[in-house]
Amino acid sequence: MTRPTTRHLLDELGRANLVTEPSPGRTSMDDLLRAYAAALTIGRERQEAPARLHDHYAHSAQAAALALSPHRFPILTTTPLAGVTPERFSGADEAVAWFQAEHHLLMSRTFVTWQSAWAVHDFLDRRGRWQEQSQLQRAALATTLVSGDRVGQAHTRRNLGWAHARLGRPELAHAHLAYALDLFEALMVSEDRHTRYVHAVQRFHHARSPWSGRVSSHGAEHGDRAPHPAHDDHGGRPSRRYRGGRVVPPHA
Repeated sequence: MTRPTTRHLLDELGRANLVTEPSPGRTSMDDLLRAYAAALTIGRERQEAPARLHDHYAHSAQAAALALSPHRFPILTTTPLAGVTPERFSGADEAVAWFQAEHHLLMSRTFVTWQSAWAVHDFLDRRGRWQEQSQLQRAALATTLVSGDRVGQAHTRRNLGWAHARLGRPELAHAHLAYALDLFEALMVSEDRHTRYVHAVQRFHHARSPWSGRVSSHGAEHGDRAPHPAHDDHGGRPSRRYRGGRVVPPHA
């Protein structure tokens, strides 16, 4: 429904003490009433509702991720399902507020997908929540391994490697990022293939850096990042795609 129609109906339910609004824009109901409402919903309506809910959060999370980090590439190529109206954000502040309100749900078993893990990555990283990041990415990786989704594995291993690097676990970071590089190289089919490849390489170098995991408590609290991985080339030859300390693009 449209926002005005929904708002009107919720206000009416509130006046009847059937729902409450514990905070502005957040509506809740008694468990018994929730069970009764679920019992009234049958057949196709009940089957389609969860799909719309998941689709709403998937597209809203991507919109928030892009508002927070405009340099990122969208990962959802489909349009929202009929009846789904994703959230829209005018800037990073609105995106952060939405992530703060929704991140517990996005990290729950009910909603965890590699796409939701991708979307919440920068939000958790900027707040120094690297342990949460690691747990979320591991859960998302498990779903991609079961489904055989190699695109999801590539993104999830890259982000999991980044989380391990932040936590000062260079060996684990190295292993996941190297795997991600192999996957990205095998899956280079989109226009932004070179940018994604270089991004993974930069994270790979950061994982091998002596700065990995050394973000001050001030930096973690205020969202400051560690030294940029592009300035963090310490040689070595961790993969066949590194020659002389430079990146070898996939077409070379």
